[in-house]
Amino acid sequence: MFLDSDDWINPETLYKMVPLMVNTDLVGWNHYYNEDKKQWKRHVINNSPVVYELYNMSNLLLDMITPEFDVRYNGVYLGAVRGVWGKLYKREYIERFKIRFEENLKIGEDACFNVDYIRNIKKASFYNFYLNHYRVDNGSANRRRRDDIVEIRINLLREYLSRFPIGEDINANTCYVREVLSCVMNCIKKMEFGGSNIRFKEFIQNIFEYDSIALANSLKVDNGFYSVQERIIKELITKKSTETMTLIGCILRHGS
Repeated sequence: MFLDSDDWINPETLYKMVPLMVNTDLVGWNHYYNEDKKQWKRHVINNSPVVYELYNMSNLLLDMITPEFDVRYNGVYLGAVRGVWGKLYKREYIERFKIRFEENLKIGEDACFNVDYIRNIKKASFYNFYLNHYRVDNGSANRRRRDDIVEIRINLLREYLSRFPIGEDINANTCYVREVLSCVMNCIKKMEFGGSNIRFKEFIQNIFEYDSIALANSLKVDNGFYSVQERIIKELITKKSTETMTLIGCILRHGS
């Protein structure tokens, strides 16, 4: 089990969850958000337990590219599905298949670890037990503004390209393009203000020079999967409308 250093679990977590590992290879559960003295629950894991076996394990894998996959297609919520916390793993699989974290990644290493693990198991089960406490920290690596955000997100896209049949499978394509859209918006919103304003403009002007982003324009996808905002951004990327993207980027940056 993994636990982030600023989070905590309920005392009964292992007592409750370890017995459930007897008939499955991965167990996941839900969590609370905690900020100062406030606590609230993440969205319910409906139809608990949600079980993945060989016939539908591909859905769980696609959730690692974009956790919206099972929600939008099947209405299935799985909690923080891409994180390694809130789960129990079987050490024998980790050692047998030499599953390790990608040290070159600053975000998304959890998702890649999960992909490598899930590809080697036969069953995964998710329960709506609220056992983890996730501390909301606006200064965390996933939330703070940073000037290296472009390299961070591009590296993650490359890792997905190495792990999924992008170009061959429409579901994988659809999820990958969704992650590209997330990458673009995330880069725009999290670039530092001040000295990096020039970097922001360079990113917008040169966005199509990144192979992992340009690839999105050539993939066959299910456009019905995307939200209205995502479709707008996708259309702007397709038409290479850097001027409009710059305007939207300014709005996002000042409104975030």
